[in-house]
Amino acid sequence: AGAMLQRAAETAPRDTAVLAAYERVARAAENPAMLLDALDRAAAGPAATMDLIREAVELATAANDGARVETLLGLAVTLGEANAGGLGEAVWALIALADRREAAGDFPAATAHLTRAIEAAEHDDALRFAARAAELASVRLSDPDLAASVYEKLLERDRHDREVWLPLLEIHRRSGDRDALELKLHEAIECAFDVTWRIQLRRERAGLLLESR
Repeated sequence: AGAMLQRAAETAPRDTAVLAAYERVARAAENPAMLLDALDRAAAGPAATMDLIREAVELATAANDGARVETLLGLAVTLGEANAGGLGEAVWALIALADRREAAGDFPAATAHLTRAIEAAEHDDALRFAARAAELASVRLSDPDLAASVYEKLLERDRHDREVWLPLLEIHRRSGDRDALELKLHEAIECAFDVTWRIQLRRERAGLLLESR
């Protein structure tokens, strides 16, 4: 039955009834390879769900099928883009793609996946992903402007978020561009609610201005 349904799925890859029947038979047979094939086909079909793709990713990972894992993760991202819940449902897939691209030494792609995850993630997760993306941009890509842009994007959510300003200012300090740092300090001062921190920023900016004279 499994082989017959596999052939039927190959012939009618968007027939949800055939795909569902193939999945049921594969589960009943307790055959991981057959189930992976069934879920892989269903993941590309019209009735794909995020849970189904997650399970397919787990099976492909267990089978050491890296190419299939990345294809499935890409399908999860596409599904997230199309769903009403938005890309937030696919953050896990973006992070998994970033993990795989970083492990493969493809740091631009890893950073790009992290950047997309940041846009869809909740605040605390977004900060963690931003720290990782900025580290890749700074250390692996030697691109402090890209590292800074990661945090600039987060500031679009809340210009007063000190947890975003702190690492952004540190990136500018390490870059050695005193003019850019002075400008960012000025912006941070305008956005700082905390009086003590605002005073610290003003002192740092004043020191820069004095040294530049």
